[in-house]
Amino acid sequence: MTESPDPIEDTETAVPPTGEAESPAEETPSSAPSEAPLPDENVKPVEAEASPEVVAKPRSRYERKEQASADALRGLIRDYLMEKYPSLMEKGEEIQILLQVSLTPGEPGELCFSPDLRRQLSDQLAEAAAPEAEFRDGAVFDFQAGSNESPDCRPPDATQVFAGYDSMGRPQWQAYFQLLLDARDPDVDRLHAKNARPVVRIQRGKDLKAAQLGSYGRASRAYSLLGQLTTGYYRLPSAFVRVAGDDRLALTFQIVETRTGKNTFALRLNTLAGGLLDLEINDLFQEPAFRDVARAREGMVKELERLEAQAGKAHAAHDTEGFQKAMRRIPRLLGQMQEVLEGRGENRGGMEKGRPPDDRWKADALEAEPEIFFKDVERDSWVLLGGRGQAHVFGKNGNHITSFKVTPDLIEKRILAERWRAYDESDAPVLAAVRAAASKP
Repeated sequence: MTESPDPIEDTETAVPPTGEAESPAEETPSSAPSEAPLPDENVKPVEAEASPEVVAKPRSRYERKEQASADALRGLIRDYLMEKYPSLMEKGEEIQILLQVSLTPGEPGELCFSPDLRRQLSDQLAEAAAPEAEFRDGAVFDFQAGSNESPDCRPPDATQVFAGYDSMGRPQWQAYFQLLLDARDPDVDRLHAKNARPVVRIQRGKDLKAAQLGSYGRASRAYSLLGQLTTGYYRLPSAFVRVAGDDRLALTFQIVETRTGKNTFALRLNTLAGGLLDLEINDLFQEPAFRDVARAREGMVKELERLEAQAGKAHAAHDTEGFQKAMRRIPRLLGQMQEVLEGRGENRGGMEKGRPPDDRWKADALEAEPEIFFKDVERDSWVLLGGRGQAHVFGKNGNHITSFKVTPDLIEKRILAERWRAYDESDAPVLAAVRAAASKP
């Protein structure tokens, strides 16, 4: 019986393309087997190095569980990013997140996020998504335009207040009368009554941002509106009517969480007044009719400075509970400001009932020198430049009228415009009266 050729060996046999049998090849000298050269005793044979085979180290049970937990958490955070901060997904940059958990040992025991995961993610991812500082006193931030410099960032006229953001993060303004009418405020009729006190209304930040989408700044920490107080109408002095375009004025005061240099947490009071520039607003608050407004505003600024220090300390320490506890004071501060403006507080010059008026002007007046004492020729009043960027305004009899913030630029402009005249001998009796008033208990 003839054996069939081995299939593997058969594939190594060359078959002529014509199908004819190949004739035996003739032997030639070149085809004769050559004698192998003798090895050189001085040359060591080179052995082929075997490529090392990489063997994956088996993971422990602990490592497998850790990876499974990381995968689950990554999925949760990814979904939250897609919902609230899609811009961070597009950037693809690394984000450092610190999460706090509460553990109860036992079998099986209990572990939970404390505070809850969404709150921790919201606070920290908002930090990562926040652009550089976007706060500018006298203007809100337009998230669609990405600016606070457009005309839409300020009230269109003197009677309008901030009414909230639309879905695209654009500022919305509304006549104060219409806003109160839509809200069915029982005091709306007082707006047109003679000698009636202005109507004050408080709104929560979350309500003003209710229509705003997350992708258009709803959770932004660069300009986060925490709450606001609107008040009006105030009768404008004749000197301001031409500038404002109306003899009535409605004001919006906003408490804003923002970021300063190096992404540092900060709280600011934003004052919005239609038709008036920042310098004109400061001038207006020196008027006797706006004395309560000026003091309420100054009192709120001081309260926010204290709150910023407390909340900022907790924020830097990643103490979420401490931070939230501090920030829950904001509605109370707005309520205290409302009491001052409505004359219901025990002390209309402070932000809290029973708190004594701010006497910093007295310390500055006792140390006053003629070089920092000016005559305001337009207001027929006198201005003393104090410490901490403060300016104090006095009447002819040395009585303190109000205090306000000043900057070197503002001082220079007032002097160059001859609005503030340098001290001369005719001002000596007034300066003496100011010092005498400051020395009284």
